Amino acid sequence: MSRGQTTEGRLRHDVRWNLSALRNYNARFGLWGAASGQHYVDRPRSDALSFAQENRSHLVRAGVGPSVRWNRLLKSTHSIGLVADSRVNQTDAGFGSWNHGDFRLFASPQSTHEAEARFEYEAPGDRVGSDVGLNYNLRQDYGVASNQADLALGWTRREVLTAAEIPSQLREERTLRFSDGLDYELAQGAVLRGTGDLRYLDTRINDQRGSSSRLEELESGIKAELALSHNQHSGILSVGLRNATQSVRGEILSGQKTEIALRGQTTVQQTALHARAAFGKYTLDTRSDQNFDDRDELAWRLEAGGSRKLNGAFAIDVQALADLNHLVYIYGRNSANNRWTRLLLLTTRFVHRPNQFVMHIPEFRISANYQAYDFELNPRQVRSTVFRRVALGDSVAFQVQDKWTFVLRGEVSREELGRLFWEQFEEERSDQTDVFSSSCMIMRTLSENSDVGLGAAYGHRKSDRFELEGDPRRVLDIESWGPITRLSWLSQVWFVSATGQFVMQSELNREDRDYISGSLTAGRTW
Repeated sequence: MSRGQTTEGRLRHDVRWNLSALRNYNARFGLWGAASGQHYVDRPRSDALSFAQENRSHLVRAGVGPSVRWNRLLKSTHSIGLVADSRVNQTDAGFGSWNHGDFRLFASPQSTHEAEARFEYEAPGDRVGSDVGLNYNLRQDYGVASNQADLALGWTRREVLTAAEIPSQLREERTLRFSDGLDYELAQGAVLRGTGDLRYLDTRINDQRGSSSRLEELESGIKAELALSHNQHSGILSVGLRNATQSVRGEILSGQKTEIALRGQTTVQQTALHARAAFGKYTLDTRSDQNFDDRDELAWRLEAGGSRKLNGAFAIDVQALADLNHLVYIYGRNSANNRWTRLLLLTTRFVHRPNQFVMHIPEFRISANYQAYDFELNPRQVRSTVFRRVALGDSVAFQVQDKWTFVLRGEVSREELGRLFWEQFEEERSDQTDVFSSSCMIMRTLSENSDVGLGAAYGHRKSDRFELEGDPRRVLDIESWGPITRLSWLSQVWFVSATGQFVMQSELNREDRDYISGSLTAGRTW
């Protein structure tokens, strides 16, 4: 369940649920029933001026039928029931049938064959939909070598209602997926892995009024890895190649990506270190004399980090990232869009536990994102930009008694956005945002598997815009505060987690933005 609120003054709700139950009467026969629903609403807020239309759709299914164990290899479930589809203020109900079969064969102690087949038929009103699929899996394990192959075929045909006054849209999909993975142990601590996959998708849409479209996609890839490990040291060298081709209304787009990566980790004198370096190249070929979007994209990515426990009460963790991307268009008419993108990130985190009743975690983060165009056509409008952000955070938890814990959190950050003159490496700051957020909560342990918390939160966000002349102009000033609550409960089969906050918000001295925010997750496992 999700509820979203956007700055355009619209509310979006997306709810999906399902429930099923199975009753076995003996080893071969059972009765099962299921129900599911999908509900989506996208509408303007009641207090917002919006002339956009509302989008609402509701789909509910419910069925019941037998579950049969035909033999030790084959099992199937069958059900019939009702389906209701509501779109564009029109509700259609009708008949539905859902069938599923499982096949499993242990050919040998090292080899297993598994297959699944499905057939679904739904007819809400005059519209008809069907879905047919077949999956096959092969698992082989011979100790030093193992293999896993998967094959999937699918065909879907549905009539979708898009408007009440026009015919339903006919949508057909055909899919094919195949993948294979091989692991081979060369020697102790040395493993060679290889994977390959192929995917084909054919989508056809017909509005049944003389207009139709077709999209064909073919994607394939191979990847090889060499993994080495010795004591507390390990490393992986990988090489991958991927191709994707699309055919849209007669135009063919072809893309190819190549990546070489090396990553490793080790422990030296109680310091855990890890690093990864990767180089990738992506090429797009439009195969058309009228399309000039052909381009190459080069990417370098470097990651490194380390953690160390300095003493019994103090530990440090450092992470760094550098992501460099260069986009180059092949044709000269698009070369003005050639650009470099550089992302730099550094995070430092400390964990301080002076005793078993106190945990103190300060954190420091800094990031910078540079985007520089190779050519600036208009000297009065620089497209190259820079974005920087610095954040300082701190949290401390005090265990007052065996069942009571007091938690304090706070963070302050500054964001800067500006125009970048790359050749001179100068910046003209245009926007600055300061953010402060804090919260306090008292936690109560109810039992070994449950706890509840109650507290309050406060936040302040201020944004200034720097004009060509004069002092900066305040464009955003939002204060938020309100109570927060939390509840979690977990047993061997059931779990519940809920958080909620009543936010009282004022913007530029207008107290008209109060709302409730929260989340709820619950379920059962077996």
